[in-house]
Amino acid sequence: MTTSPKPFAFAKLAMRVKAPLRRGPLARSSVLALSRLEVGESHSDWACVDLATLVAETADRMSLLALDKRLSVNCQCEGEVPVLGDRSPLKQLVINLLDNAIKDTPLAGACRSRCARKPASAA
Repeated sequence: MTTSPKPFAFAKLAMRVKAPLRRGPLARSSVLALSRLEVGESHSDWACVDLATLVAETADRMSLLALDKRLSVNCQCEGEVPVLGDRSPLKQLVINLLDNAIKDTPLAGACRSRCARKPASAA
């Protein structure tokens, strides 16, 4: 005999799904991108991307946003870091990480990003 899940479990799951949708278009597009990845629809735009260059360029542009808070945005990249992926979502990921760092860093602080090649991975 199987037991059905409790109504509370469904409500909790519904809240977890609805939360990113309430945060705006970026969160909604992230949910859609994740669903496309799960069904294997998203590999068409994959290419070799130098993650170090992407991180450095994005950090340089994001440093303009940090001026209001008198933050320094530093980027340390150790040579080329080639990864296979879609450049646009990778850039969005870096933007999100740096944007969170800028928002959460106190006035006159420093945000540091680092990109390095590790054996069989990038960090």
